[in-house]
Amino acid sequence: MSRSDRGVELPRLITDREHNLDYEKGKFLGKGGFAKCYEFTRLNDKTLFAGKVVPKTLLQKSHQKVTSLDSHNIT
Repeated sequence: MSRSDRGVELPRLITDREHNLDYEKGKFLGKGGFAKCYEFTRLNDKTLFAGKVVPKTLLQKSHQKVTSLDSHNIT
């Protein structure tokens, strides 16, 4: 990740406005070449998820969009 991305802290609570759901960021699970993975808990039913967090700067590059869309959803 670039130096500018390292200083950005992910908020503890994330809201999915489309589905009106709130998630709480949990423990750090690991990192790869361009993303960090965290445990997230959906607050309404306490379901656990693993979430990949990608810096916005990487999503602005067209070749990175294709790579991120190829990733699998794990629930």
